[in-house]
Amino acid sequence: ANLLIYSERVELTGKLELTVAPTTSDSQRRQICYEVRRAIMAYLDDLAPEQDLELAQIEAIAKAQFQVLQVAFNAKHCQLYNLSTSPASVLAERNNGKVVKIASFEKVFLASDSASDPALHFVIQA
Repeated sequence: ANLLIYSERVELTGKLELTVAPTTSDSQRRQICYEVRRAIMAYLDDLAPEQDLELAQIEAIAKAQFQVLQVAFNAKHCQLYNLSTSPASVLAERNNGKVVKIASFEKVFLASDSASDPALHFVIQA
């Protein structure tokens, strides 16, 4: 078994807007957003060490969720933040609009939707 130790925690920020049926209740909308977030987190968790993050996968994961009719996602607005530094530093040069480069010893996570700093959010709305 291989053991890899990550020394840098980086988080992906951005925004996904999901279109669902107008008859979808608020609780169903929250559940759909939760399921999309969970699926994206699983994708990020399954990335191999130093494997670049394909931003089209984020949109595809959202579109694949049951009850999601349409997805608005601008990959160029995603940012990668290094939370291992204080203050957190943006790694803007890593996103070319299609791929986010992941460096050696970095582990990428999806930013919270409730971080205290609004710049450090990944928001999913339905």
